[in-house]
Amino acid sequence: MWGDMSFFDYPTGGERVGSEEEEQYFLADRIEDDWALLLDHSRRRRFRAGEPVIEPNDAERAFYLVIEGTLEAVGQEGRRGRTRPLRTFASGALIGELSFFDGRPLGVLVRAVTDGEVVRVGVEELDEVARLRPELARAILFDLGRIVAGRLRHAQSSAKASLV
Repeated sequence: MWGDMSFFDYPTGGERVGSEEEEQYFLADRIEDDWALLLDHSRRRRFRAGEPVIEPNDAERAFYLVIEGTLEAVGQEGRRGRTRPLRTFASGALIGELSFFDGRPLGVLVRAVTDGEVVRVGVEELDEVARLRPELARAILFDLGRIVAGRLRHAQSSAKASLV
């Protein structure tokens, strides 16, 4: 029925979808109208330096996009509960994409280093975007997958390097 046509315009064979630097950027190629629709169907949250933004046991099917400010993920080490920084997230960073897919807690505290703002996009919000603009929702899902894949590849490379 479809012959040589594909329902979606997927990258072929060995094409790279983006460079390693680009793997961290969410929806980098989208137009202003797409961003406006997504932001209209998300929840904005302001935060102050030192505040927790995502608790370790928060279980929700949502991802966060840092709009302004800096956040850090911190893990506890040892029985005394000392924390150590694991990763810093600046404006444009994506947080919680795995939780969006599986609904499991992030497992680490994400707290504000500076004052700023995030937007939260849950499954319900994405469903509404899909109803209004299915192509944008598809692009969001593919971009989330691309970012997860990039982070997994980075983790695999780090693990291999530690074995050498």
